[in-house]
Amino acid sequence: MGDLDFTSMFNERYSTPSRKIIRALSEDARMPVSTIAKRIGATRRTVKERMKRLEKELEIRYTIEFDEEALEISNPHLIIVRFKKEPDFNAVAEALRKSYIPQLAIRANGGRELFIYANSVTHSEYTRWDKTMQSYMSKYKVFWESSEVAHRQLGFFPLRNELIDKLGIPEKHKSMLKLLNSDARMGFQQMSKELGMHFNTVAYNFNKLVKLGYIKRFTLVCKPPKDVSVVAIFGKYALEENFEADASKIRDVFKSDEETSEFSRYRVVAQLTGAYDFFDFGVFDNLKSGRDKFVDAYRTLLKRHITKLRYRELSGAILGDIPIRSVDDNKAYNTLKWTLEPGNL
Repeated sequence: MGDLDFTSMFNERYSTPSRKIIRALSEDARMPVSTIAKRIGATRRTVKERMKRLEKELEIRYTIEFDEEALEISNPHLIIVRFKKEPDFNAVAEALRKSYIPQLAIRANGGRELFIYANSVTHSEYTRWDKTMQSYMSKYKVFWESSEVAHRQLGFFPLRNELIDKLGIPEKHKSMLKLLNSDARMGFQQMSKELGMHFNTVAYNFNKLVKLGYIKRFTLVCKPPKDVSVVAIFGKYALEENFEADASKIRDVFKSDEETSEFSRYRVVAQLTGAYDFFDFGVFDNLKSGRDKFVDAYRTLLKRHITKLRYRELSGAILGDIPIRSVDDNKAYNTLKWTLEPGNL
């Protein structure tokens, strides 16, 4: 599998400078234009003009990648909802918006399925919401598969400001986090005006939030470019002999970060417990490309271990933002090696 070709047509649509700008802002959304210009070898004017065009074309929103554990939001779940009856997705979206717990909901193309990322401040609140939503959706004859996120390896899920409102932190910190979550490039002067705080107080509280570890990075989310396919995989596997050796091959292949590779730059990866054991999400030129380069890679490299694999092409989000951005996987990929401990069996 080492000869897999991940070259993408995406790179023919966006020039190298544009892709480098997206990468820079994904890794630090507050990076000054002058720093980006120096980093990519372009003028400030060129960078500013390209940023404006990219922001419009890709509907970029600058936001925060939160450390949910530091914020004591410790109930992350990924859910597949399958409907036997055609649902009213507008009504479903409205029902989801009434709670602070669901952060993202995306429809699957060509099917009666919904993918949800949810998190809550307490386990009991998550449980009540879970059962309440299953009850509400029962009129559509739903099959609800919920898995807890055990380990985030790559990527993130944007959080709604409604969740930030529920955090047990000072109100001044909530207000600043919500502003930055909506626009991570907002300057201190504008923040001072929005919050009614003195400029120096804004700077102090900003630095305080960073030191507290609530913010992993300032980043961006964007809409999938036109004519591409967003593919998500949920899988269940058996932790048998040689599993870690086979899993390491998957990591090595998927961590490739070549200039021509779209595949490694726009991904979310997480280990799960519950209905499924892993989740992976990537952007491809089309669904066939996603199957050939992504789904089949799992099937081939983990064929001895996978017991169930479900993949779908995703369409638009009915709640929240699809977390598409570009980062250096070799730096960002958080490797977890599963080892069996006989003493605990």
